[in-house]
Amino acid sequence: MKSIVGLGVVLWRKIVDLYRSDPYTHLYLLYDLLYEWDNCDLVLDYDLGIKSYRLFWRGIRSDAIHLWSSSGCFDFEQLLSQDLLDSLRIDSIIHLHISDQRCIEELIDYLRDKGLVVDKSVFVDMVVDENSFKPYKPEIARRLTMDYLEEFYELKKLQFREYEYHGEFNLEDAKKYLGKYRYYGVFDDDRLVGISCRYLALPEIGVVGDVFVHPDYRGRGYGKILTSAITRDIVGYGAEALLHVFKGNERAIHIYEELGYRRIGEKVWISVEGRKKK
Repeated sequence: MKSIVGLGVVLWRKIVDLYRSDPYTHLYLLYDLLYEWDNCDLVLDYDLGIKSYRLFWRGIRSDAIHLWSSSGCFDFEQLLSQDLLDSLRIDSIIHLHISDQRCIEELIDYLRDKGLVVDKSVFVDMVVDENSFKPYKPEIARRLTMDYLEEFYELKKLQFREYEYHGEFNLEDAKKYLGKYRYYGVFDDDRLVGISCRYLALPEIGVVGDVFVHPDYRGRGYGKILTSAITRDIVGYGAEALLHVFKGNERAIHIYEELGYRRIGEKVWISVEGRKKK
């Protein structure tokens, strides 16, 4: 096993090769090592090649763990120490880049035995490129800067309440989100009523997320406009846009397909403490 501290040139090459072999799976691995070095920790099972890894990332309000194995399963004890699990904040997500259902269920039992309250969900991965993208009124959305901080803050507070996240969302959190990620907003009578963002950008892939529309303004196409705006932003520099959507949210999936997105697979997410699915 090797940690992030011990990475050398040869291992870096192996990581890049792994990303190139399946960028949709390993984009978080490469991005976090390049741009989130101070906020992440990596443990690899390595023998001539990378057999499995655990990537831990500490976000603004919650944490994420990415687990991958070339064999379809992995050693829970080696990759998920009790200290790591004890450090996870409520509303964190464990992303499973494996398909072995028996292993997934064993992992859930393992986490519960370690004292975590967890919930399993399935998310669909969807992508679009500049050739298949079908924009829908992206010009209506505006790029959000710090000039919109107060309005952004109020809308994010509402989002946190509706999605049943734990804790209060404060102004300092809003400043960090708006400063770190690329956000677009849509306005109705000069009121900010919806947002979307790009929270990861590599030359080949950008990730769309945090699409949220005020409950009083839904059904007007704002979610589609917001997704279109941030997607145009990504495909405009030649990358593919990738998003993750809850498998049960058929309405959102249909909207993304209308924009040209196609399904490329499904992955299991394990939420710590659980929350409403959107």
